[in-house]
Amino acid sequence: MKALRLLPLWTVLLAVWPAAAQQPQQLGAITDKAAFLSAAMSEFLSDSRAFTATGELRVTSAQGESPMTLPFTVAMLNGRMRWDLNLTQAGSPVPAESMDLLKQIGLDRIVLLMAPNEKMLVAFPTMKAYLEQTMPKDQAIEDKAVNKLGRFVKTPLGKETIDGHPCMKYRLSDPKDTSGKEQAVVWQAEDLNDLPIRLYVKAQDDAYDFRFKRVRMGNPDERVFARPVGFTKHESTDSLMAAIMAKSLGEGGLKGLLGGQ
Repeated sequence: MKALRLLPLWTVLLAVWPAAAQQPQQLGAITDKAAFLSAAMSEFLSDSRAFTATGELRVTSAQGESPMTLPFTVAMLNGRMRWDLNLTQAGSPVPAESMDLLKQIGLDRIVLLMAPNEKMLVAFPTMKAYLEQTMPKDQAIEDKAVNKLGRFVKTPLGKETIDGHPCMKYRLSDPKDTSGKEQAVVWQAEDLNDLPIRLYVKAQDDAYDFRFKRVRMGNPDERVFARPVGFTKHESTDSLMAAIMAKSLGEGGLKGLLGGQ
């Protein structure tokens, strides 16, 4: 269950993103969605794995927007994880000018370093800055996720080849869910020691498709989990935003930050 405690950051963000335009009274549905995502992803991201990979997340929203795609690289070792995200490579409904602004202010690249019982380190390589943050935790989501994971039935669906890897395909289901709105399918690569390399989750009409590519099994270089050297540590998000504003003003970026006014 240790992996479960590393996942709420992702699952809450994934659950909230397609529902951003919904009303506050939809919070209960969002909590249920995040719980199912967390349970399904715990099957996908076992903290006993050691590997490096590139990958992509594709999110299809129930609101009918264009799918969001986010490429990433990941390294995992003994419960530690490193995620590298380049937001300018994402394909999403976010306007191109917004992506340009992210690059201008130095928030286009993000590195997440996570480990059990430690604060999460969020680094911004373009800015050479980082924050340490307590891992977000929602007890209601965790409790529901643990309950769902404990009830999961894993049903074989046959074999399928994913990116050249022969896989066993399984459905993950909660017998207590009769709505049909929660579905999960995982593909485990037989030539990679049954590593799950794809996970498709449908939760509350939104679909999430995780894929690992270019997988290399074995221990990553320990240096990938090291704290960034030569980066400025900020004690809070406010401190980071103040540094962003100062940098932008110093480079004549005020016009860009104000939308060209």
